[in-house]
Amino acid sequence: MYNKHYPKFQGKPILLTRKAGEELEKLDIPFYQIPDLLDMGKGSGRKRKKGIIEICVPKGKKSLLFTLKECETRYNGNVWYLRHVGKTTRK
Repeated sequence: MYNKHYPKFQGKPILLTRKAGEELEKLDIPFYQIPDLLDMGKGSGRKRKKGIIEICVPKGKKSLLFTLKECETRYNGNVWYLRHVGKTTRK
């Protein structure tokens, strides 16, 4: 079950894609901090497909950008897949 072992955002477990895991490692962000960072952030304002959200978290002169996709799994209901983590310059 995902519910006990994975951090949650908006009541749903967060799962990683391989690419997002590599990006987290490169930026030196621990997986367990993701829900706290997402709660501190706000929507980036970019238009995305239905079920995909982009959250921007200010960090100094830069911002962290998280892209999540809401998916339904066969056994565990709805989950968030963290698809991308990046660092951008704030405007």
